[in-house]
Amino acid sequence: MLIGYGALLWLCLFAATRSGELRCDIHVGKPHLTGKAPLACEEVAMADWGQAFFSMRFLVQWIASEKRKESVIPLSFWFFSIGGGLTLFTYALHRLDPVFILGEGAGIFICSRNLYLIWRKQQAGARIAS
Repeated sequence: MLIGYGALLWLCLFAATRSGELRCDIHVGKPHLTGKAPLACEEVAMADWGQAFFSMRFLVQWIASEKRKESVIPLSFWFFSIGGGLTLFTYALHRLDPVFILGEGAGIFICSRNLYLIWRKQQAGARIAS
């Protein structure tokens, strides 16, 4: 899926340089029922970055698990989750997509809560050690 978005981005950039405009002449996925204009290249790029961050968390988790030969969720997993979630949330707000906004908002909350719990555990361990 990430490769498909990347190919679309390059297609948009090529079309922009040929026409002198920075607008895409195609819709991503199904046409919007609201009749919104086609996505601009910078909109597609924003969604690409969000999806790339979000996808990196799985790669990071897989590598960490392979190294330890057990399932592990490293700290960077949560940071990539929040980075991707915030980028995609911003994109969803821009597109005014309530389902997408709610989904990304919930994910950001859950990832933030996990980071807080990790931080709190580390603080408690530091107090016990000192």
